[in-house]
Amino acid sequence: LFLGIAGKVARVMLNFFKPSKEQQQVNDATSSDLLQEDWNAYIAISDDIRIAPDGGRKILRAILKNCQHKDEKISCYSLTLLGSCVSNDDIGRFHDLVATQDTLSTLVKVARRHKSPATREKSLYLIRKWAEAFSSNRAYPIFASTYRKLVRAGCKFPATDNAPVLTPAATSNTNPNAAQDVNTEEKKDPYRNSNTPQYIFKLKTDLTALYTFINTCREMLTPMAFEHKGKKMEGNAVLNRMYRPLLETQSRMNQLIISLDNEELVDISLRLNEEVHLTLEWMTSIEQGKERKALPVLSLPKVGSSKYRRRTLVCSQQHHVIP
Repeated sequence: LFLGIAGKVARVMLNFFKPSKEQQQVNDATSSDLLQEDWNAYIAISDDIRIAPDGGRKILRAILKNCQHKDEKISCYSLTLLGSCVSNDDIGRFHDLVATQDTLSTLVKVARRHKSPATREKSLYLIRKWAEAFSSNRAYPIFASTYRKLVRAGCKFPATDNAPVLTPAATSNTNPNAAQDVNTEEKKDPYRNSNTPQYIFKLKTDLTALYTFINTCREMLTPMAFEHKGKKMEGNAVLNRMYRPLLETQSRMNQLIISLDNEELVDISLRLNEEVHLTLEWMTSIEQGKERKALPVLSLPKVGSSKYRRRTLVCSQQHHVIP
């Protein structure tokens, strides 16, 4: 009788400490016995997240647990798996789970306290990559705010690659020189230079000019919103002329924000990026004939000395957008 009771207790204890199905799946995909990342397993886990009733909450919990593992291979594999799951989430439910204080706090903890330099760097890489990818998405401001806090804390982020966070749809582009053209353009990008005083001054000048450009667009949109209230304006020439440069500016601002180390410029750029986004949304509402409150005219950023502001005000009259 005693042996029977002891056996039952032992089985209960084993079941209690036995990892869940999701944890075991993540453990297998991030095992230290693997010689390299198991991308087939990562894709399978991403597929399971897509159909999981809880949106992948249990899988995320298992991944975050392994991200904090002391073994460098397990923690690095887990961070790679996490990045893969975010990239392959075409529904958005997993994004909602990742874009939480608990998840980002765990990644920040790994980035600042893990004993492995490779693990710390990989965690910082993910934070920066997501901040760049979701900087224009108002539903996930936590990525940009987390990145800014770490920048202010003095964290040095590794460079990100050109791989998109969100897996794009397949295209029929057969131009063999496309990749070469992108690389050439990046080499010519003046915003990849170091933060020299000349660079900072030029950037402040361009940002102030962008304020003026946004205000000009809003001043032109205000009468259109009231005169054509309730009428669709798709294909309007004036809207088309404003839409493209604003859209291109937003794309460039997303890249710029991630490359900056200057706290003042990061704050100004984030505010400007948000204003560009709001202006584009307003234009879309006008095109569709929807009623929407007019956006206010922006005040110039208070950056630098009064001498600097006088000089940038002169430059801003040219209405140049960030090149």
